[in-house]
Amino acid sequence: MRNANERLTGRWRDICLLALVVTSVAALQAQNTPASPQAVQFQVLADFDGTDGSGPGADLQAVMQGPDGNLYGAAEGGGAYNNGVIFKLTPEGTLTTLYSFCPQPDCADGQYPGTPVLGPDGAFYGTTGYYGAFNAGTFFRLTLEGELTTLYNFPNGSYNRGITLGIDGNFYGTTASGGANGQGTVFKVTPDGHLTTLYSFCSQPNCNDGSSPGAPVIQGADGNLYGTCQFGGPTNAGTVFSVRPTGQPRWCTGCAYRRAAWTVFIRPVSWYRLPTGTSTVQPGAGGPMTGEDRAETSAASFSKLPRLAT
Repeated sequence: MRNANERLTGRWRDICLLALVVTSVAALQAQNTPASPQAVQFQVLADFDGTDGSGPGADLQAVMQGPDGNLYGAAEGGGAYNNGVIFKLTPEGTLTTLYSFCPQPDCADGQYPGTPVLGPDGAFYGTTGYYGAFNAGTFFRLTLEGELTTLYNFPNGSYNRGITLGIDGNFYGTTASGGANGQGTVFKVTPDGHLTTLYSFCSQPNCNDGSSPGAPVIQGADGNLYGTCQFGGPTNAGTVFSVRPTGQPRWCTGCAYRRAAWTVFIRPVSWYRLPTGTSTVQPGAGGPMTGEDRAETSAASFSKLPRLAT
């Protein structure tokens, strides 16, 4: 009887061991087997027909989600006057025109709108690329009910590239031309339309700081504004820059020019460490800079800081 029980116990042990092995092998196979790809779901939410706008996204335009869950955006053409619209789109795909540009004499309200930005007061703010008082675009406020107010008219020849809402409640942007040197600016504009030029590009010899910004700036987690220039820099191939409202020492990854309380950091497409004792950029001399190099702001009107680690 004892031998029979021992044999039965041994069989159960073998069965359990076999089950454990099978389970382990199956688990390993599951880990090594790639998951079957899920089908990508794509849906057209709205079609523009010209009367409700045309060319959305044609010139750096996008959509943003409003506090009500709807999407808001701009089309640079079409609408009631064929000069662009601001539109609202529900998640279900219902398209509504909030405002059609150019109903005013001589298009005093502007033409070719950019992407609207939700302001701290719950209204949308944005810019137009052309017309207005000086044919260089406008800065406007638009309520969710479609009431538009022109807050600022850009000066002739400036051609703004859109705005970003800053953490201080003001708006920041760039112009592709205009400014002190005619090669573009970084600006701040308050919600009531008071504009301040923070920096004019091509302020350095040979436009080493860049020229003609082609897009709005963004604000980083460090509070700096970042953007790009299409041209300028040592090889005239463009620059990446940052702007910050401080005069404090900092570790940086670019070259800086300081004006009043604003410092503009320029990161050229190609730059190298300067050999000891030199003051001009010589490609190929020295090598890439490291984080050991520390940049401090100067009290001078404009002072160039060395480029640090990439």
